Amino acid sequence: FRRVLFRSEAMSMNVLVVTTRIAGIPELVVDRETGLLVTPGSVIELKERLSEILVQKTDFSKIKSILK
Repeated sequence: FRRVLFRSEAMSMNVLVVTTRIAGIPELVVDRETGLLVTPGSVIELKERLSEILVQKTDFSKIKSILK
């Protein structure tokens, strides 16, 4: 239930989801389609994804439009 809740909350607030590939999450969040997925424990991958959002300002408007 909690997994579904976080995505629903993010969707309702038009917030990009960055989460790990564990349990059923990849079934809820499709990488680069409905959010961003990183490998559990991969600090480098998490840093790269956050850098895309915060530093490089990659355009994720396609993902955000799906979340609406």
